[in-house]
Amino acid sequence: MKKIILILALSFLLVLSLVSAEITILHEFTGGVDNGMYPYGSLILDSGNLYSLTRHGGDSNYGTVFSIGTNGSGFSLLHEFASGVNDGGYPPGSLILDSGNLYGLTGWGGDYDNGTVFSIGTDGSDFSLLHEFAGGNTDGKEPRGRLILDSGKFYGITYAGGNSNNGTVFSMLTNGSDFSLLREFAGSNTDGSKPLNSLILDSGKLYGMTYAGGDYDYGTVFSMGTDGSGFSLLREFAGGVNDGKSPRGTLILDSGKLYGMTYAGGDSNYGTIFSMGTDGSGFSLLHEFVGGVNDGRSSYGSLILDSGKLYGMTYFGGYYDNGTVFSIGTDGSGFSLLHSFEGGVNDGKSPYSSLIMDLGKLYGMTLQGGDSNYGTIFYIQPGLPAYSNFKPHPETTNFSEETNLTDVKNLTLGVTDKGKIKFADDYGVNASGEDYDTNIVIENASISVNTSVLDSTFNSSASLTFYNIDCGSPLVYYSDTSTTRYNILAEDNQCLAPRCTNIQCVDSILTVDVLHFSGYAISGSVNLTIDADDPKLILEDVKFTAIYMNLTGGFITGATCNISFADGSYIMDEQADHYNYTKAFAAAQTVDYNVTCSKTGYNTVFANDTAIINDISIPEFSLLTLGIGLIAVLMGLVIIRRRR
Repeated sequence: MKKIILILALSFLLVLSLVSAEITILHEFTGGVDNGMYPYGSLILDSGNLYSLTRHGGDSNYGTVFSIGTNGSGFSLLHEFASGVNDGGYPPGSLILDSGNLYGLTGWGGDYDNGTVFSIGTDGSDFSLLHEFAGGNTDGKEPRGRLILDSGKFYGITYAGGNSNNGTVFSMLTNGSDFSLLREFAGSNTDGSKPLNSLILDSGKLYGMTYAGGDYDYGTVFSMGTDGSGFSLLREFAGGVNDGKSPRGTLILDSGKLYGMTYAGGDSNYGTIFSMGTDGSGFSLLHEFVGGVNDGRSSYGSLILDSGKLYGMTYFGGYYDNGTVFSIGTDGSGFSLLHSFEGGVNDGKSPYSSLIMDLGKLYGMTLQGGDSNYGTIFYIQPGLPAYSNFKPHPETTNFSEETNLTDVKNLTLGVTDKGKIKFADDYGVNASGEDYDTNIVIENASISVNTSVLDSTFNSSASLTFYNIDCGSPLVYYSDTSTTRYNILAEDNQCLAPRCTNIQCVDSILTVDVLHFSGYAISGSVNLTIDADDPKLILEDVKFTAIYMNLTGGFITGATCNISFADGSYIMDEQADHYNYTKAFAAAQTVDYNVTCSKTGYNTVFANDTAIINDISIPEFSLLTLGIGLIAVLMGLVIIRRRR
């Protein structure tokens, strides 16, 4: 199955380069006996075919080896792992190809159930176990990543095994003979520990990373000779804002520089991209992931390099927080999100591996997403189509300066943490001078399209999403005019035709499938305005007012509104159309106050403001006059009493 999707994730917060690359889904894993599920590793390409592994699926659910054409055709299971003493199980990495044979690793299986090295023909024939890891002091355990091949020898790593059970580096001939442990990681502050991916080889030296170990136990970069000699820690990651932490991927090498990623560390602790010399000098953070709609976070995979650009993926982040594809210059400039994975039936989710490049296309896999949520195979073409530099708008996105918005399919318009519109799969938008910017408004708990202007373009079936909704009692309203509203929910919480076809609310996210557009709003979502009355003078009562309003009409009664000052929090009194609290202040000052209002079935909202308390002194002549007046009154009282 091949699906083509164009997702434009639009934010009002910043001027963005849009998620602009077209993605094509070549395969959606379905699991079971005839398919794989949960691909962990990366693809390899040979003669128009892609090859890789899935962690699960197949007859015994121990994973598979598969092939597929670069156009999505001809998917085939070459091997279904059965584990046990005669087979591997749960492959955790990727394949390599040499002389018509595929070679790879499994994390389980073999005589000791500690993993295997295997070979298989590209047509699925001649499957063979070349090594069965025994663990303990004399062997590795739980191999990860992929093998590398040089001069008839394989080199690889294991996550565990060796003297300290902290992992190993091994070598062996391609027929499985002459197996040797080149390194047994000891951990602690003098060695690496727990390598999670692959080695690279350059000029007789092996380079790799460990997930843990080193001075801070946050992982290392190391080098060593192919005979195990000359081991050196080139980098001991320290984490924090100035360094990476916990690398999970593989290094790449270009022009004397190593490039890699860490899973954590950096300003937001969401991982980093770094470069360094092969001798450990010149370490530099090229990018610190911050997550959110404009960045990725937490990468499990590795970088690739093409035409001076680095490409990679993150497991989280992007518009839907389901992972990203990104590019960045080798000097750290020009970072750009090429795709934000949406998940669901139309897109992948949570990429765990790395990309490959062929003829301008980036091929990759995701761990989840697709029809069965068991992962996908995809490709994207960076920069096609080239939509960029959309301008910000207070509530939605300004299309007015974009001249290339033609025949856009599967369009999603969204505002971060407010809402989004996703049009039907076969629906396109053709720019012909319409004022989209003014006539599409996405606000908190309401989405509207002016169909009197945009009827021919936007009055189509779509899915609406509202964020930060109380799912306890949502009411969805349809408005065909500015004043008339219709409740589109029946008592059983289903939509009423013909306004919509489906509705659900999960984890404060409410989705509604609508057949036609106008305006939609959610009851239970509110505005809060606050104010302090005048005059604001010392020793006088100052009334603080909160107005808790439902977006779909009217003041919300029976709510709880609390107001807090520096000296404590107080309950506000409910009036006919507002909540208030009265307080006096003994000295001139600037008063910061916060109000929180809540009610079951409505969103809790917060607002804050500042009131200035003024000091108005009474003039001296007034005091004198007051004194004379009091004397006169007192004398009068005395005279009256004497006349008695």
